Amino acid sequence: MHRTFCKVYFIKLFKNILEFLFITSLCLLILINPQVSASGAKTGLTFCTNILIPSLFPFMVLASLVVKTGLSDKVSKLFAPITKAIFNLPSSASATIILSFIGGYPTGAIGIKELYRQKKVTSKQAEQMLLFMVCAGPAFILSAIGSQISSSKLTGIIIFISHIFSAIILGIFSGLFYKDNKFCENKKISQPVSFSTAMVNSCLEAAMAMFNMCSFVILFSAFLNIIFKIFDFFYLNLPIINVIVSALLEVTSGCMAIINNHAPTELIAFALGWAGLCVHFQIFAITDSINFSKFKFIFCRAIHGFLSAIITHFLLRIISTLTSLDAIKLIYSSNLADGYFSKGSISLIFLCIVFIFSIKFKNPRSDNFERNKKRKSKNFLQK
Repeated sequence: MHRTFCKVYFIKLFKNILEFLFITSLCLLILINPQVSASGAKTGLTFCTNILIPSLFPFMVLASLVVKTGLSDKVSKLFAPITKAIFNLPSSASATIILSFIGGYPTGAIGIKELYRQKKVTSKQAEQMLLFMVCAGPAFILSAIGSQISSSKLTGIIIFISHIFSAIILGIFSGLFYKDNKFCENKKISQPVSFSTAMVNSCLEAAMAMFNMCSFVILFSAFLNIIFKIFDFFYLNLPIINVIVSALLEVTSGCMAIINNHAPTELIAFALGWAGLCVHFQIFAITDSINFSKFKFIFCRAIHGFLSAIITHFLLRIISTLTSLDAIKLIYSSNLADGYFSKGSISLIFLCIVFIFSIKFKNPRSDNFERNKKRKSKNFLQK
């Protein structure tokens, strides 16, 4: 018992020391060279005002509005058989699923939070929905990403189709492994509020979520500038490192880094599926009242990214062989990409999906309780 306590104590101490060193280092770097962080913050602010707020805010308001007014219950009746059969979710989740596919990253999280607050879904069902209802919106992919790659939006459409299809695959697998869920169709649902009240409340909640989201984007943009400054100091500012770090931390910076360094288009699909730690933290903040496995959430983001990259690769390959479009030929490099998207890699992805959904996390306290109970009964029998 004493040894276990010491081990836990030293782990916490080591973690606190690392956090202190990390925060202190960032503060020192900002104090020494404030222009670096300020430049990154300005870049993040520009992105928020030009792309993020115009493309996401209306959908965020709509996601909350359809639930508050009761419109989701009416719309969900049309898609109830599909929602229950494919995703193993209650019919009330149908409208939120559709909005999450077209509204952008935080739209699904806002809808899930509202469904959970109204007790239309259980915590397990909310966790299941969070595993696949994290998607980039078509406005962001087609305008911000597609137009940057070529003059046409064909590539953006291909990436968007791959992105949504990958989310549906994740949703189907989650429905298979969450079959023990009981439908939480709340029969005593409170009467929907008036449209004006719902509009005001939805707008306020979306504004708070939008402010939260923009704050994270600005913060991560500043951090990225600081990190790249450190890489410059140690002569590590290589294109591949910039692409990987940007894609892992912030999705927009990652996509721009991939485009600027002429990396394969499949990496853009991966970055959009992964969504970046910046989006992860935003969703964690929105769904703080829901108890769900963050490990499963992050793992499914990686699976979403890999699936999107694989589907994008094969769609680009098919279109490049069927058409003679120069835009497709410029962004598709079969010699580079074919080695990464073999049948073995696809099999590995599906095995990972099966593994993550089959994990059952046990409460360590309950295990210790059972262990102590057995030990006491054994000592009693020995006496």
